[in-house]
Amino acid sequence: MLKLNENAQGEPLVLVYLYKNAGTLIVPSDIARYIGASTARVANILNNLEEKGMISREISREDRRKILVFLTDKGRKETKERRTRTITRISNVFEAMGEERTQQFIEAWALFIQTSMSILEQEKEEQ
Repeated sequence: MLKLNENAQGEPLVLVYLYKNAGTLIVPSDIARYIGASTARVANILNNLEEKGMISREISREDRRKILVFLTDKGRKETKERRTRTITRISNVFEAMGEERTQQFIEAWALFIQTSMSILEQEKEEQ
């Protein structure tokens, strides 16, 4: 599944977050919360992406203690292309499965998500 969706982890996941939230002020701690990683891991990812010319960072004008993260044109272009490839792959899988099996899959997936959320909520209440 991870090979099918090349945006599901690490650098691509950070790029997708920045892409989806373009136009908003994003700090590294926002990214860490989104991807479920430590701020140290995010700093490492951001360093790598900056070296590749995919992101830029600058000090906030309003709060000089904050570092803001932005996609560069290169980062935006590559992320858009990667998202398009992923959507095409998934679309091709659903087409190959056929309408009936795709509908069954969607219903089963919705049940899986609903059940997972219910179990997580129960665990939270028990703690």
